[in-house]
Amino acid sequence: MNYNSKIKVKVPATSANLGPGFDCLGIALNLYNTFIFEEYFKWEYINFDIKHQNENNLVVRSMKKVYELKGKITHPFKISLDCQVPISRGLGSSATCIIAGLLAANYYLGNFLSKEQILKLATEIEGHPDNVAPCLIGSLVSSVNSDEIITVKHEINPDLNFITLIPNFTLATEEARNVLPQTISYKNAIYNMSRALNIPYALKTGDIELLFKLMSDKMHEIYRFPLIEDADVFLQFSKDNKIPFCISGSGSTLLMITKNKKDKDIINLINQLNVKAKWEIKVLKPDLYGAKIEVLDEE
Repeated sequence: MNYNSKIKVKVPATSANLGPGFDCLGIALNLYNTFIFEEYFKWEYINFDIKHQNENNLVVRSMKKVYELKGKITHPFKISLDCQVPISRGLGSSATCIIAGLLAANYYLGNFLSKEQILKLATEIEGHPDNVAPCLIGSLVSSVNSDEIITVKHEINPDLNFITLIPNFTLATEEARNVLPQTISYKNAIYNMSRALNIPYALKTGDIELLFKLMSDKMHEIYRFPLIEDADVFLQFSKDNKIPFCISGSGSTLLMITKNKKDKDIINLINQLNVKAKWEIKVLKPDLYGAKIEVLDEE
């Protein structure tokens, strides 16, 4: 075992769905949660919200899954968090906790699990791979959720930028799921599939015009937009300016995709919009490599 080591796990934010790729597409972005783990005589949580300072938080629950597989009792750890990924905003904060916990436990148990096995465990905890897959391996990932988790990692044009519009209100994933219908028509399913399967090509080539045409959805966004204040304003803005636009994950963050040198003009226009909520604008790039572990020197 690698006990007595202190490790740092740096995990990227993610944006799932990308419009029509519901529960199938996800992209890692260069906004990070960083966790430091060290063996301790009791569980201790530094910089966690009070409600998460217990063994029921996602990091510890994920660690315990790995220890159970190894047939070991989970040793207590001191876990420190530098949280840069906003919680309950559709940027994969829960996925960062799951991946960090799984990777840390796997490290302390001698790295007996492969990345594929870690992804399978992460999907079981999260319920779907669209966030955890890019969180683990980086870039744009298309995923199949079945007995075997199938993932394909795609290239992204380096000139593309991802403008996240992060509001001062949250939207719980459960609430965003509850508004969805139980069934959809063949027509709407084909509408989504025909667009989603071409998004990786558009992101690889950096074709903004094509992305604008593809990132339209009839499966989930039409039901979720009413839950997000000002979403109609941003939607109309994207249509008027032909900017690829979608809900990030289940919301409440919204996402626009642009090319280099266009961001300042677009942000200036966004800042002039008549909106009710407060929106933080972050211009992000894709994270191409996913979660990373670093062994820290002993103090």
